Amino acid sequence: MVASKVISLKRVEDIIQKVEKEPTQKSIAHFIKIFRICVSQNEDENVDELEENKNEQDFIIEDGAVYDKVVTFALQRFPYLLKKLLKLEDGQILESVSSRKLDIVLKVYLLNIVKMAENVHDEDMLIYMLTFYPIITDFMFPLKKLFMRFLKYMVELWATNNNLKLKLKAFIVIRRICKNTKSEEVDKIFRRVYAAYFENVRHVSWRTYESVIFMINCYTELMMEHKDAAYYIGFSYLRQIAVLLKDNMAKKGDEMKVFNWQVINSLKLWSQTISRQPADEDLGQLLYPLVELIIGVNQFSNSQEYVPLKFHLIQCLNSIAQKTDTFIPTLKLIKDVLNSGEFRKKKTQSTKKPFDFSISLKIDNKYKNTNVLWNEIFKFGLDLSAEYLAIYSRDIGFPEMCYNYIKYLKKLSDSVQFVVYKMQIKELMKTIRASVDLVLSKRKGVNFAPKNIEQDAKFSEDNFKDVKETPLEQLRNKIVSERETRIKQRILAEKDQNYDEGDDGEDEAAGDEEDEDMSGDESGDDGTDKKKKKIKKDLDIADESDSDAFDPENYKDSDEEDNKEDDEEEYDFENMDYEGDPDDLPDFDLIDEVDDNNDDNQLSEDDFDNEDEENEEGEGEEEQEEEVEEKQDNFKKSKKGDQKSQQFQHGNKKKQITKNRNKNNKFSRGGKNQKNFRNNKKQNFGKRRK
Repeated sequence: MVASKVISLKRVEDIIQKVEKEPTQKSIAHFIKIFRICVSQNEDENVDELEENKNEQDFIIEDGAVYDKVVTFALQRFPYLLKKLLKLEDGQILESVSSRKLDIVLKVYLLNIVKMAENVHDEDMLIYMLTFYPIITDFMFPLKKLFMRFLKYMVELWATNNNLKLKLKAFIVIRRICKNTKSEEVDKIFRRVYAAYFENVRHVSWRTYESVIFMINCYTELMMEHKDAAYYIGFSYLRQIAVLLKDNMAKKGDEMKVFNWQVINSLKLWSQTISRQPADEDLGQLLYPLVELIIGVNQFSNSQEYVPLKFHLIQCLNSIAQKTDTFIPTLKLIKDVLNSGEFRKKKTQSTKKPFDFSISLKIDNKYKNTNVLWNEIFKFGLDLSAEYLAIYSRDIGFPEMCYNYIKYLKKLSDSVQFVVYKMQIKELMKTIRASVDLVLSKRKGVNFAPKNIEQDAKFSEDNFKDVKETPLEQLRNKIVSERETRIKQRILAEKDQNYDEGDDGEDEAAGDEEDEDMSGDESGDDGTDKKKKKIKKDLDIADESDSDAFDPENYKDSDEEDNKEDDEEEYDFENMDYEGDPDDLPDFDLIDEVDDNNDDNQLSEDDFDNEDEENEEGEGEEEQEEEVEEKQDNFKKSKKGDQKSQQFQHGNKKKQITKNRNKNNKFSRGGKNQKNFRNNKKQNFGKRRK
């Protein structure tokens, strides 16, 4: 048996000083060995193995300060020393290693770095560690398998975790990897990241709402840094959605294949990504097919159940039009929602919470035919039209563009009967007319014709310099700020609710444990009746036969003698099967306690002495048991007879019911019986009349 050596803090500090002063291969290898021991002790999978094979290790770390010192140095200072040893400049990546020994040291270091990240479950600790990982990734490129393993873990961490700080740290590592990767291989990384995003946006709730938006922003930023690869990836994934839409266009009842969160979130991602690109660049050329695809998905089904989904798509189109300054005919899609006949029907009054359009694609059944839902839908439709018109409220042709829509709002106001709808339409029309008057006043002094496109484009820049916001822009900003405020409040409320549920869950768990203890005591009382009877019986027998058997003094003396014998006995540790340290042997007091608890299931000496008395009592008990069995058999036979009589009576009732039904149904089956019934009825009616 070889005892393990404990690594002290002073020893670690001496090794770190040597590595910092002279970063040679020998000193680095010595430090890497200690770092590997730290990581192996932290692995959850090998905890049991470490306890069992503790003596087989050469070194162990027991002090937490030693562990912190080694890990901190490995993350903060050691990567820079490696760069100095490998003669790498800032921003330069490692392509190959000339020295065989240094290659082994580097592999061991990077492998344990990856293991350490995979085995840390505390989010705060993981956030701290990932702060130093971007520079460490510069050494991973020669090791393809380890590199792909680490990249896969970072992408999974970025896609599955809802902690935004942790997502940000993982994204910084991914962006550093993409920056240093060759353009031919970046495409694979982008596809892996997109696949992880697509897989984790199947459902959207207030708990994951911020996470989805954050992932969209992250992927957009990656596309901006690699525009060449972005075009091919965007084209391929938009084509997949187009093929899905085409295949299900002719089928009925397959809305869920198109109307789901994965398709909607993919369109949101590409809407934000493509709208940030100028139209003359490669990725910007996908703008037109993207708009056509969004409109096609919107018109895939006219069902009123998917109004929330249509609102999501209209918001995407408004965002594209605002960022790219492109005209997109969105008002037609809004009119399709406002023309619904549901706004002209009376709805049931409800006190439910407002419907959440931000996290819904379909109307819930509990909200159907409620005034809460359709009031929100009507207001949301008018808000979207105000946001759309605000985009073009500075254009020279804005009055002509709004003319038909103002006429439509007048007709809509006359058709609806509810005062709330009329007031909302009136407020919107007032704001639109104010913006129209502003544009008309600005274009009075214009000397060029509408065909002069260059002058038309400069109209807003030249004439609206002194105007901070048009009336429609003010209304749009108000609507957007209120919507964002509601979303933030709902997210905070969800977080508070989850926090309270966690506390309540702990309290309930503690309460359940107490209840289990109490119920366990009660069940123990019920389940130990036989044991109590046996103990009482033993005590009675002991009182009759031998009163000295349960004398406390004699019992105490016998225990003391046994303990003395145990102390005098010597154990031969060399010949025992146990190979560990003698101090690590099991505690014999615990074994005695276990044996004492099992005394109820064993016979004592008093039981053997009084065996004859028990046999005599046992014969009397057997006779009583035979009488009880005879009574039970007689009771079962009488019970079977009662059941047969009940079944017979039930069968007779059934037959009588079927006979009555047949009599009553003679004239309801058609044919001759029905004709005879009608003729008899006519004859009787004629006789009465005469």
